[in-house]
Amino acid sequence: MGLRKYKDHLKEEIVIQEGIQAIIIGVQDIVGLTTTVGMEIVTIMVIRKDIDNTQSTN
Repeated sequence: MGLRKYKDHLKEEIVIQEGIQAIIIGVQDIVGLTTTVGMEIVTIMVIRKDIDNTQSTN
């Protein structure tokens, strides 16, 4: 009897942990997307700065 209760509790724990992991993965995906977009914007800005610098020296 006690063992069955423990198993049910364990199942609940696993479901909760899986849910948390799914949320964490989702958050990481969102953060990954925003950082890659941010990096692209930064690289574009850096390239533009380089172009401006080469044009001003010529």
